[in-house]
This record gives sequence, C-alpha cells and structure tokens, in this order.
Amino acid sequence: MEKYIGIVAHDAGGANILASYCRRKPDNYRYLLQGPAKAIFNKTLLIESEDNTERFVSECHSFICGTSGKSDFERSIFAQARILNKETTAILDHWINYRERFLLNGKLVLPNNLITVDRYAYQIAKEIFPESKIEEINNPYLEDFYNHYKELTLQKESSDKSEILYISEGFTEHKGEDENGSSKDLKYFKEFLHVRQQLFEPSLTLRIRLHPSEDLAKFNQYREIYSEISQSDSSIDLAIDLSRANCVVGVSSMALVLAAFCGIPTFSLLSSSKESKIPTPGINYIGALSDFK
Repeated sequence: MEKYIGIVAHDAGGANILASYCRRKPDNYRYLLQGPAKAIFNKTLLIESEDNTERFVSECHSFICGTSGKSDFERSIFAQARILNKETTAILDHWINYRERFLLNGKLVLPNNLITVDRYAYQIAKEIFPESKIEEINNPYLEDFYNHYKELTLQKESSDKSEILYISEGFTEHKGEDENGSSKDLKYFKEFLHVRQQLFEPSLTLRIRLHPSEDLAKFNQYREIYSEISQSDSSIDLAIDLSRANCVVGVSSMALVLAAFCGIPTFSLLSSSKESKIPTPGINYIGALSDFK
C-alpha cells in the first residue's frame, strides 16, 4: 500500500514555510488546506486542496502541519491522528503563543515532532515543551523569498528605490482603541507621520501596504491630505513592494522580518524586540526615541 504524507495548513505563516519545504523536498504528498493556505499552495506549487477530511486522515500515513492562532484546523488533525496512532509533525513559524497553538477544547494536543526555523524559536519551544522531539532547520521560505527579491532587484536601478514602504497590520496583539477612539494601528501611523521628516529622507515618497484583513479605504483621509502617498493591497507580491523600497517601517509584522533578511533598512515603531516579539537582527526600533511619542 502506498504511503502518503499529509500536508495540512491554514494560516499564512505556516503555509509559506510548508509550501517552500515541499517544493525543496519532493515526496508522496497529499494536501488538506484551508484559509490563506489555499492560495499560497496554489501559487507556489499549483496545488489544490482535497475536500474530504475523513478520507485524507484515513489514507495518509503521517502528517506535517502548520500551526494557527485562532483556527482549530491543524489541531483537529493532531487529535484525529493521535487516535489512529499516526505520526504528526508541526512547524512553528513564529515566536509567540506556542502552547496556545496546540490547545483544542482546553486540552493540549501535541504532535509527535516539532520543527522550528531558527535558534531562538528552538530555545523557546524547548523551554515550553521540554519532553518533545524538536528539530531546527533553516527557514526555506526566507531563502526562497530572498532569491525572488534578488531577481526583482537585479532588474531595477538603485535610483528606483525611492519609497518608504509602510507595513500596515490587521492588529491582533496591539488591537484596540485609544482614549480618542482611534484604532491602535492608525495611532501608530499618525505617530510615524509625526517623525517621518525627522528620521527619513524628505524626498522619499510613501507607500502603504495593507494587511489582507483591512478595508481599502482605511487610509483615505491621509491620502487626501498627502498627495505623494500611494497604496498596495495584499494581492500585490510583497517582494515587488520591497524591491522599490528605500526602507521599510511597521510595527510587528512578519514583513519586517522579510525586509531585514533582504538587507533593506527596516524600522519598527515599537521600543524593543522584547515588545515586538520579533528576535530578528537588522530591525531598528524607533519607538524608544524621546521625540517619537
């Protein structure tokens, strides 16, 4: 009987890593995908998801899964595979909420194996799950993204990099309203505009890149005031936006990690890596500046 490895993903972070992993290590894979993962796998591998979960779990010999914040999609597969005594592996794509990623109805459903994609994530996972089998690998998505970015930049003159790319976020950890009723993300953006001329070259234009969850009209009030502000939505390849960026500014988005990995001057509006939960060298934290607040 043929042995299949089931690939399971929902959220974008895990899906990006898994898609690059599968492309680099071809095997007898089958795919069960939901949410953003569907588009990512279709774009990267031209893969369509199966739709019969029961048959998928029954016919696959083992599973490699992403992990999600809110969705129980991967967690339910861990639970079903455990009942059938089938091996499961989870890839951790970030540095926060590790335990919460494996809670299903209040119970911990750990896979047999964990994979991390950097040393810091490995240390966190080892501390939280000391009895688990944990492997550290190089992040295949970062490497693929960097190669794609370099291909694009080779087609451009350095003078084309004339923009500040502002990464907007569909905030979760920083979500909420301030004392004036403004959303936190717009508050960060207003603070950035306050110091923009002081910290960045005045001749640089500004491009806002929206998060997939954000309304296209979110920043219209600022675009009406500042004529040089342009906008990209999430359907635009991030590498294209980065290829024309002189520098990148945001709060705690993974896009900052990608920008820093590509060698682009990268700035967070938070005060430190401890606050942002992104332990990536190359990100400059400007929130601590006395004239920022």
